[in-house]
Amino acid sequence: MKYNATEIATAIGGRVCAGTDTAAVATYAFTDNREYDGGVGIFVAIKGARVDGHTFVKEMTSKGCLALIEDESFATAGAVLVDDTQKALEALAEYYRLNVISATTVVAVTGSVGKTGTKDMTALALSASKKVFKTPGNRNSNIGLPLTVLSVEPDTDIAVIEAGISNPDEMWRLSKACRPDVAIITNIGYSHIEAFGSREAIRDEKLQILSYMRENGTVIFNGDEPLLYGVIDKNHQRICCSLHNPGCCFRASNLVQTDEGQTFDLAFCSDNYKVSLSVNGAHYASDAMYAIAAAHALGLDMDAAIAKVAMFVTAGNRQKLIKHGDWWFIADYYNASPESMSAAIELLTNRPGRHVAVLGDMLELGSYAGELHTKVGEKCRECGVDLLITIGTESLAIAKAAQTECYSYKTDDFAGVADKLKSVLKPGDNVLFKGSNRMNLGEIIKLL
Repeated sequence: MKYNATEIATAIGGRVCAGTDTAAVATYAFTDNREYDGGVGIFVAIKGARVDGHTFVKEMTSKGCLALIEDESFATAGAVLVDDTQKALEALAEYYRLNVISATTVVAVTGSVGKTGTKDMTALALSASKKVFKTPGNRNSNIGLPLTVLSVEPDTDIAVIEAGISNPDEMWRLSKACRPDVAIITNIGYSHIEAFGSREAIRDEKLQILSYMRENGTVIFNGDEPLLYGVIDKNHQRICCSLHNPGCCFRASNLVQTDEGQTFDLAFCSDNYKVSLSVNGAHYASDAMYAIAAAHALGLDMDAAIAKVAMFVTAGNRQKLIKHGDWWFIADYYNASPESMSAAIELLTNRPGRHVAVLGDMLELGSYAGELHTKVGEKCRECGVDLLITIGTESLAIAKAAQTECYSYKTDDFAGVADKLKSVLKPGDNVLFKGSNRMNLGEIIKLL
């Protein structure tokens, strides 16, 4: 991004405040004053629930930055005044996409769970022969996605952009900002169901990623999800990926898992491929299929894409397999939903040895919380979890339904959980730590 104040105002319908240096060119955009990275950036003042970004405008402009504001009382040299900074940020990203990076192919990734893993695998697969940019971290929201679009360099061949929503009426705006050529929809789960009311409503919102898809675009679906497999989209090409559905064109079979990862056979039309991954879990096999399908949709070499996918490693606190003394830890507490809980429990119980699950509350489930925590407990029982430790109020429903040896602790009793683990763990045990990010289960591992 390289825009001066006049160009920014013209692009989004704003007004340049008096005294602004119109020769200053902003090369990046940010919304948090702590993200200032030197040089000239454009600081977007967002009014949040707890912090009003306008209070940092003078600090940022004093450092030579431009600023996007909506409150005229904060008008100062270096600022561009608009009606709504959130919408102006989206409009600036859309303008940049249409006028500067129009030649870049955009692959948008959305879904209730698995977005980040799919994004990372897809970026790897496509990097075999192209210059690829991907969303940094999980910058996928109605603020993060526009900032991501503005970060794409004009010479980028392909941008893999993650799109996440929390409330209704958000996805079409993200689609408008990034204009995807390919869209991947990983699944439809229960994340944020409190805001939507039903999985069908979540599905309908996710499908809005197609609202501004460019001509001749391709949609890649999870063919094992009935809410997606039955969707007919006559305006775009359609690829379905599956672990179980024989009606899908990309199908995985013969999954074999070891301590080093997993392998599976991938069938596509009359072609067959062997795929190797350095991570366990059937859900990662699905993510790999989406990535390879994206390579196919863009006409890239599938063998090269498969070789690249083999290099994938998890990021952050997502299913990190850690050897800790005589024990194996699966650290997976970046976030939690019923789907990701189930996948993690399957991963745990597929490993040789005793299976211990330390599970915290899943948040933002509203009136569905009791029912969905109960389902996780039933999953523990079905998969044969040997020992269960729950932490938090909602997870008491997991303990009740699991019907296995179980100990329950209050939300912040990390020391109690750690002491119990020290007293009950045996050499060779596998321990899963899984819960919503705000449950801070990583604190337990620090005490071990």
